[in-house]
Amino acid sequence: VDSLKIHPHSIKNMKEVLNFHKLTHVQQKAIPLALDGKDLLIRSATGSGKTLTYALPIVERLQKMQPKLSRSQGIYALVIVPTRELCVQTYELFVKLLKPFQWLVPGYFCGGEKRKTEKARIRNGITILISTPGRLCDHIDNTESMKLDNVEVFVLDEADRLLELGYENDVKKVVDTIAEHSKMNNKHIQTVLLSATLTAKVKQLAGLTLENPIY
Repeated sequence: VDSLKIHPHSIKNMKEVLNFHKLTHVQQKAIPLALDGKDLLIRSATGSGKTLTYALPIVERLQKMQPKLSRSQGIYALVIVPTRELCVQTYELFVKLLKPFQWLVPGYFCGGEKRKTEKARIRNGITILISTPGRLCDHIDNTESMKLDNVEVFVLDEADRLLELGYENDVKKVVDTIAEHSKMNNKHIQTVLLSATLTAKVKQLAGLTLENPIY
């Protein structure tokens, strides 16, 4: 962990709060590239520590931004995951990583939560949003305060499972929405796609979302 070019508070926090000292293979390879803002296609087994691979660089990128971000500015990082369970787990990791940077606010949306509560969360402001695809599309269509104009980083986690679980259309809709904002604002949105297997469909999705990715 000491070898990473990240905020000293992050290093201290990872050791003390996450009890984390050594990087896994995928983290060693991918975190430095993600910190450089590169698009990544990561194939890595479940349990190899890939959530941290994109979560830590997101936190680093957003805490550095000047002037300091405020929650009222809306969503700057969007993470799509296939299941409610992974949604909550990923959110909890972000909560820990954000301990030194309290002005950055994580939030999550998934089935089984009350839409009303989620709408209130959007109005209050979320900097990093983790969501399942169906619920996100629901808010894109029906929640006025749901704005994705400021998104800087877009992550599709467990892409193979997203497609297996029949989320193809929802994922495509989110990808198209992000691409639209990127075009409108004339900016590159860093995109990371993670998958345990690289099926033809996952490769096709990678082709749609990633720009000159590093594999």
